[in-house]
Amino acid sequence: MHRLSVCLATAAVLLAGCGSGAFTAPGSVDAADAPAITTAAAPEADPGEAPAAEPETDPDPVVQAQPEDDADAEDDPGPDFSVFSLPQGPRTPADTREDDVYLPLQSGDCDGARTALEDFWEDLRSPRSVFLYEAGVSLCQGDEGGADAWFGEAATYGWAGMDTEFFVVDDEGQTTGTFRYDCELFRSLVGVLQRIDRDTVQCEAGAAPPWPDESYPRDDPRTPEDDRLAPQEDEGPVPDDGEVTEAPDGTDPDVTEDAEATEDLEPTPGTDVTETTAPPAQG
Repeated sequence: MHRLSVCLATAAVLLAGCGSGAFTAPGSVDAADAPAITTAAAPEADPGEAPAAEPETDPDPVVQAQPEDDADAEDDPGPDFSVFSLPQGPRTPADTREDDVYLPLQSGDCDGARTALEDFWEDLRSPRSVFLYEAGVSLCQGDEGGADAWFGEAATYGWAGMDTEFFVVDDEGQTTGTFRYDCELFRSLVGVLQRIDRDTVQCEAGAAPPWPDESYPRDDPRTPEDDRLAPQEDEGPVPDDGEVTEAPDGTDPDVTEDAEATEDLEPTPGTDVTETTAPPAQG
């Protein structure tokens, strides 16, 4: 009986120790003596910053177009608006001279255009056209500064009537239609001087500025003086009586008369000059 009590008491102690964690299995390590496990701690979030969003994955990505190769861009520099050119123009009737200057310009014959302008400037439709074609000749010769100056002179007349239509004829002299010589020249001049597409330039309607005097000869608008006033020829000195003292043969009448008077005073052979010229004796 006493031995049974001792055994029961011993068993109770063992059970109490097991329940309190005092029992340690053979080969095991107490939790207090276990080494710590080191892990990478996640960064602490800023309380004022929203948590980073997870990157979204595009379920259907779009392939971006690649830029054009620079070499291809250099191969196509675009139109060159600095080149002076004119569309092909037909012939006009004989009483119209715009084509005589326009056609050499169109073919690049700068000297031919210059000659035609000097020959027919009086026959152009308007004094403004003289400056306009001067600008065309200058551009044909590569003188852009001169062309700009002549174009500025043409601009002083305004641009009304630039769309004037000129009748044109075929090789047999039959009228076949019209052509705007001044307009086409104007568009090419503006295109080069302003570096724009000539096909975008519009020609103004209306009446072109007329010549101040329709009679011939006309005053050249390119010169400051009136070319119709021809300088007077020098006819020599004019005396008080209004007669010209220069003879038709170029001799001076006064000198001729003096020479004739001297000849009259010459003595005849055998005459005593002293006796004939001596003064009478004093009384």
